[in-house]
Amino acid sequence: MTQLAGYSSAAFTNSSGLAVAASASVEVRRESDGALASIFSDEAAATPLANPFTADTNGRFAFYAAGLLHGYRIKVTSGADTHTLENVPIGTAGQVDASGIGPSLMQAADAPAARSLIGRSPMLARSTNTMLGSSDIGKTIRATGTFTQTFDACATLADGWFVHYRNNGTGIITLDPNASETIDGATTITLGPGEACTIVCDGANFITSGGRTDGEFRTVQTFTASGTWTAPAGLKRVKVTVIGPGGAGGGAAATTAGQLSAGGGGGAGGCAVKMISAAAAGASQTVTVGTGGAGVSGGSGNNGSGSSSFGALVTAGAGTGGTNSLAANTVGVAINGSAGGTGASGDINGRGGPGGGSFVATTGYAISGHGGNSMFGGGGLGPVAGTAGGSAILGGGGSGTTQGNGGAALTGGNGGNGIVVVEEFY
Repeated sequence: MTQLAGYSSAAFTNSSGLAVAASASVEVRRESDGALASIFSDEAAATPLANPFTADTNGRFAFYAAGLLHGYRIKVTSGADTHTLENVPIGTAGQVDASGIGPSLMQAADAPAARSLIGRSPMLARSTNTMLGSSDIGKTIRATGTFTQTFDACATLADGWFVHYRNNGTGIITLDPNASETIDGATTITLGPGEACTIVCDGANFITSGGRTDGEFRTVQTFTASGTWTAPAGLKRVKVTVIGPGGAGGGAAATTAGQLSAGGGGGAGGCAVKMISAAAAGASQTVTVGTGGAGVSGGSGNNGSGSSSFGALVTAGAGTGGTNSLAANTVGVAINGSAGGTGASGDINGRGGPGGGSFVATTGYAISGHGGNSMFGGGGLGPVAGTAGGSAILGGGGSGTTQGNGGAALTGGNGGNGIVVVEEFY
């Protein structure tokens, strides 16, 4: 049933303030466009009032009207005296009563300087879609579940129609205007759990105010192997962190009596971090995770295999494999460390940590190179002499290894596979 908002005036007097402005003419117009308003003598809108109409013999008047965003303009005329009350709030169409207004040159001397606006806005709970229409103006909708909320055409709702809408559950509410109409310039928007806003119609499209956010962190998808990322419902943006694969550590050559050998560490994979809107991310993206380089017995380690990437939006390159050293007698032999990979197309692009260099000293000892650390760490640790190099994780570089007197060739540690982490906000 239609429920209109009510307005009742204080007593009005003439300009002298002495005589009551009995039977004054009262005209009510919409503030938004200046047109004469539709007014009624009852809240159910059963009995229309003429507009203008006449105040009673005590200079008072009352009427009912639909609540409007910009309110009403009320002009009271008594003889040569005219006073206009602008932007008068008259509650909402959900049966909100407003009495009194601010000070007036024509109010009775004993009228309050201002009266309080006292009202109520009907609350509706829903877990499935029911189209919002003209009769819902001013209501508060508390939604639960996951569904798409639809709207009647803006031309039908008209300029000034509004509702308050809150996602009171744990699902995602999609707000979908009629046909090609938009909301905040988009064909649809979403409300995540706990988000709320006021939705206002301007006669052609919708805008929202208050309450909505750019999304809160809620879920994460982690890829340690290549696959496909799929956008969750209600997604607003993602933070993507891409780590490239690490290079393997250098192996140690076989030695004879009095010889030593040592390999350098592999470089870590590069890193890239990027914030991506839901629109740019799309419904899905191919995720590629690069494979760490393999160690080689007695030889230089392989580079990481390929890059890691999130579609074509952000990429991180592979680390370089560590170099081996030939068997050496009592002369010093130094091997440089290996470079880390680099990130590309991110908001932040970083280089993976370099692998450590190795060294065979003239005093009869050798040091292998450690594996470079990625953004997530994971570089391989250098082993004791005579054992294979330490393998890496999370895009780190494998460590080199060392061999003492008369030992067989040894293999450097494998580089760590890359990783892609997608943090989701909605």
